Amino acid sequence: MAGRATLPAYVVNTPLKTQWNRLTSVSFAVIDLVRLLLFFAPLPADAPLNAPSLILEALFEASNWNGVSKLSEEQPVSKSWETNVLLVLRAFANCLQVWTDGTTYGAGDWINSLVPALSALPYERLSKAQRLAYATLLLNISCVGLANSRDTLNNAQYQSYLLKAVQQETSDSETAYRALAALGNVVGGLKAYSALAASGNAAGGLQNLDPSVLTVVEALPTRFPENRMRTLTAEIKLLLTS
Repeated sequence: MAGRATLPAYVVNTPLKTQWNRLTSVSFAVIDLVRLLLFFAPLPADAPLNAPSLILEALFEASNWNGVSKLSEEQPVSKSWETNVLLVLRAFANCLQVWTDGTTYGAGDWINSLVPALSALPYERLSKAQRLAYATLLLNISCVGLANSRDTLNNAQYQSYLLKAVQQETSDSETAYRALAALGNVVGGLKAYSALAASGNAAGGLQNLDPSVLTVVEALPTRFPENRMRTLTAEIKLLLTS
């Protein structure tokens, strides 16, 4: 953490959630500011223990995060919802970082609050830009999980989001690739835990993975016939079958 700026105390301690009603007309700008702050200035060490949940709740409220779940399939989403949720997804991705010195930022409370909240976003209702941000968030979660949080990789709900993104993405190869890379991190991490479990040093492993993973992975290069997709798919298949 040395050498990194942190969010000033007045930002962390400000009751953001109580201010959104006064900021409705400029919520886009405020969300974008929070997105940048979370990337360049993580929470200070002396931040309140509930600071992550307060910030997440404020962003959920500001973006009308649950708004699409209240619409029928025929009702289009509003442009403001699309833009605000896109920025919030990017902000959440910024909350999860693995630095070059091995330090992780965003494990624990961030991920524990984020993963359940993703259930409010039906993948098929997201725009192309939102899906890319969503896949980036899934990838960052996997990187933090691979570094220090086995529970994240074992999380069945998180795995289901990954499988859905890999399975349902049909138009954007970059989104599919990021989701596949996240799935590869999960498979690789669980494979390592399987080896530890076999030696009696850890619990969990590939047996906790959805059995449909191999089928889903094998189908991707047909949809996106790119060398990078074929290479990553082959690596994941090797982890699953060796």
